[in-house]
Amino acid sequence: NSHPQYALQQIGFVHATCDPLARLASAVYYQMENKDRRRADAGDAASFNAHIRSRMAMQMRRGHQTFFWPQAYFTPFCDVVLRFESLKRDFDGLMAKIGCPLRLPPARENRGNRLVPLLADDVVASVRRMYAEDYSLVKRLAGLGLDDLLANATSA
Repeated sequence: NSHPQYALQQIGFVHATCDPLARLASAVYYQMENKDRRRADAGDAASFNAHIRSRMAMQMRRGHQTFFWPQAYFTPFCDVVLRFESLKRDFDGLMAKIGCPLRLPPARENRGNRLVPLLADDVVASVRRMYAEDYSLVKRLAGLGLDDLLANATSA
């Protein structure tokens, strides 16, 4: 069967890893109330970091050791792991490999990447500590060529 849905069913679980700092910055931005979003958009690092510290402290009080699930926890169960930073190229390559005509539209700027420079040193250090396994994963995937990255994908 050559239907795109059939081709997609052949690859199983797909995940796109993301730099943990960009992931945190983007997630927190969308959890912030509108007035705080405007401050983050204006480059108000103090309010952005205060909001992040508050959310992280709340997670710790709840007994969570991280802000969100580390990507390294669930990628072992994925058939293909792509890179968010090069998602269009990786996804389009995957679709070509399995013979599926789907393609992603041109990428927009990732808000998380734009907000990373606002993060304070203590927030960065906490994220690097909490997500050390994710940093190893992102680094390992960054060194792979597209053929190696898609080696587990099954062609239709």
